[in-house]
Amino acid sequence: MTKEEILLAQSEHLFPCVFHYYQQPLVISHAKNRYIWDADGKQYLDFFGGIVTVSVGHCNDDVNRKVHAQMDRLQHVSTVFVNEPQAALAKKLAQITPGGKLTKSFFTSSGSEANETAILAARCYTGSTEIVALRYAYHGRSSLTMGLTGQSNWRERLLLSLSLWPLVSLLRGALRA
Repeated sequence: MTKEEILLAQSEHLFPCVFHYYQQPLVISHAKNRYIWDADGKQYLDFFGGIVTVSVGHCNDDVNRKVHAQMDRLQHVSTVFVNEPQAALAKKLAQITPGGKLTKSFFTSSGSEANETAILAARCYTGSTEIVALRYAYHGRSSLTMGLTGQSNWRERLLLSLSLWPLVSLLRGALRA
């Protein structure tokens, strides 16, 4: 597909919530280690460290080899079933966490899901339904995490809204008391 065809297909076939910050978004064709190339062949040094990124570089040969070996053995299995890679990672994490107090793990496939699980765990532990979120923070694309974010460009597109108590407002109130 050409750059124009990709942009048209994006516009016509993806939900409006899949948006970009730029009028002319970068159309990426491929990447390797720390570089990305756009659909016009221009090379960029990738400094992006935000949403859904992996800090080992793009198409890292060592990571690709290990992922491929795992996929040849077991590509995907529900958390309903026990499997060695998940149990081994949970055990390793329990061994290296500070003080040996964090001995349980919960694995998710996205930051949104991780944040929702953290919120659920906090609500279960405290019994409180109030959530403190940092101003300008991004928490994910689920209804809960989008409602929690302080970034208006994410919240404006949300049909379900949550009350947001930015940390600064809570601190100001605490300082006045």
